[in-house]
Amino acid sequence: MKILIADDSLVTQMTMRHILHAAGHEVTVVADGREALRAMGNRPVDLLVSDISMPGMDGLTLLRTMRASAALCAVPVILITGSAEQIAAARAANATALLTKPVSSRQVVERVAEVAFSQ
Repeated sequence: MKILIADDSLVTQMTMRHILHAAGHEVTVVADGREALRAMGNRPVDLLVSDISMPGMDGLTLLRTMRASAALCAVPVILITGSAEQIAAARAANATALLTKPVSSRQVVERVAEVAFSQ
């Protein structure tokens, strides 16, 4: 599966890349929503995993932009948040799935598998 990770934290980027690559996925990493849109425009992905809180274009804005785009509306999106308020906003924006911080390696792999299986 081709997975795009959008997160402004270098530690999170490296950790998620390692976890998902070890699970057999092809992983690309970007730092914010604008970069994610550019990356998906250049190369289709099977799944986006994005933090909600990022400078520039945040994960909720990215998700809303994708859902409004004919080319990107069907891409499953897993949003990651540490805020209870953002969970409701992510659901309202039609996130495919959510992960709440702190996130374990097992949770990431399981949630990706669940989303992949449901597609």
